[in-house]
Amino acid sequence: MDTKAKPEAVELTMERASSLTDLLPAPLVFRGADAAVSDSPPPGTEAGEVYTATARYVCAVGPNRVNDSLRKLHSDWRARGWESSIRAFDGGGEVTVRTPDGFSYFVTVRADHRSLAVMVDSPLYRDPAPDTLFTPLRPG
Repeated sequence: MDTKAKPEAVELTMERASSLTDLLPAPLVFRGADAAVSDSPPPGTEAGEVYTATARYVCAVGPNRVNDSLRKLHSDWRARGWESSIRAFDGGGEVTVRTPDGFSYFVTVRADHRSLAVMVDSPLYRDPAPDTLFTPLRPG
């Protein structure tokens, strides 16, 4: 498990999200980023010393393009040899993947059926200063 300060982990997670720009038909719009104590720290770690970073975005792909966009992501990730899952349901769907280096992507159709919600989570990391608070990043 890597050791990273919260700001560094958040920045790295946001950089990972930008890797989706070539795979989506519209730009990602930043909605927020944060670092939080892990819900499931691995054995041998103290409660509160293991964190993840999360970056959230919206991608306005337009009507009748959301499911095609999900299928394209799924196909691309599978072509890279990553274990990706896709699920379709009434009016929407979602696709997820965990990269070999531990980043997780979750992309789902939003209620407007014209855009996608994109969330990228970092792998678990150990914070060298676990008592240091991180102010969440917001747009604007």
